[in-house]
Amino acid sequence: MANLLYPRTKIDEHEHLIQPLRVHSLLSDFELEDVWRVPVNLASTHSLQLFMDQLAKTNATLVNRGMTGLLFRIRFFMGRLLKWDEKLLQNHLIPGSIRFRYAQQENLTYDDLPHPGSGSFIPVYKLENEFLSEIENSTVQGALHLSRVPSVEREANRTEMKLAERDKQLNDLRKQLEEARRKAEQGSMQTQGEVQEIALEQLLTDLLKFDSIQEVPKGQNGADTIHLVRSQYGKECGIIVYESKRTKNFSEGWITKLKEDMREHGANHGILVTEVMPKDMPTFGLRSGIWICTFKEVAGLAGAIRQICITEANIKATEFNRAEKIQALYNYLMSNEFKQRVEAIIETSAEMRQIIDKQRKSMLASWSKLNNSVDQMRFLVSDIVGSIDGISGNALGPVRGLVLEEGSEAA
Repeated sequence: MANLLYPRTKIDEHEHLIQPLRVHSLLSDFELEDVWRVPVNLASTHSLQLFMDQLAKTNATLVNRGMTGLLFRIRFFMGRLLKWDEKLLQNHLIPGSIRFRYAQQENLTYDDLPHPGSGSFIPVYKLENEFLSEIENSTVQGALHLSRVPSVEREANRTEMKLAERDKQLNDLRKQLEEARRKAEQGSMQTQGEVQEIALEQLLTDLLKFDSIQEVPKGQNGADTIHLVRSQYGKECGIIVYESKRTKNFSEGWITKLKEDMREHGANHGILVTEVMPKDMPTFGLRSGIWICTFKEVAGLAGAIRQICITEANIKATEFNRAEKIQALYNYLMSNEFKQRVEAIIETSAEMRQIIDKQRKSMLASWSKLNNSVDQMRFLVSDIVGSIDGISGNALGPVRGLVLEEGSEAA
């Protein structure tokens, strides 16, 4: 432990106030005068009493040497002579003292507190890392507080070590997270492939209601998925096989393998669904007789290839026994059955024409009668208006609609 006669450093009071010490709440109404830092090698396992003992020896040295010691001796002599320090010699708690205040807060008695001793400063409490004593007489009331705190250099080194440990932990954790992310993204090749196969089968099943989507069991040779195309009438029109790949690089060997699967299943078409397209194919396309696409493109491509299968099946059905079908059609056109059906159509058309002509003649006669009735009505009205004009001396005046327009003739 360092000698207390060595130089000490006066520090800002803030450094003292930020420490979690009991004295702050006990003497919150006292004014803080000075704060000093004294470097001491006092391990955490050592009692603060070691420091107190060293302090007592130092005080004894200061009192008995030099001008400082002379001033202390004069003060103590005057205190005894004028009875300034008499209050401190009482053996009970004095109201208003710091010891009295501490005892009340902690619910302690006089005997629970440290022995006052015979010095000028009377101890108030002794804690693990704190020591508080007071001086109270006719001239002054004050307190001397000692506390053990980590040294600035040691605390800085400790903080630096903690920061280094934290940085190392963060780096280790970052590496672990990166490794976990990489493994999660990559996964096993088998697992990734199975996920896309299941998604492909579900997509085709939901999209193509008339067709049959069959999964090829694991471990069995062949493609991943077999698509049996059916028309809306349930007629089988062809087979499409699918191979699903989810790797980082495209392999030309997949095309050869899918062709073999097509021959094995008797398929009409093959579709290779891959996560990575060939470098020279930015989008879906046909290569060596195999359609290649991504998972996003497979729905549209499967629908188009399905329609091709149906069209191919219809063409094959049309071409089957074409000569026999032509002969059968000629015989039908030359038969009495066809002739009678054509005559029935012509007769029905002629009857419909006669009905239309009759209705037109009837309508024309009806229109002629209506026209004559309108003309007769106009004549009667004109006659009435003429009679009224003759009686009234033409006071009624011209009637719109009965006066002949310029250039027209009376009926």
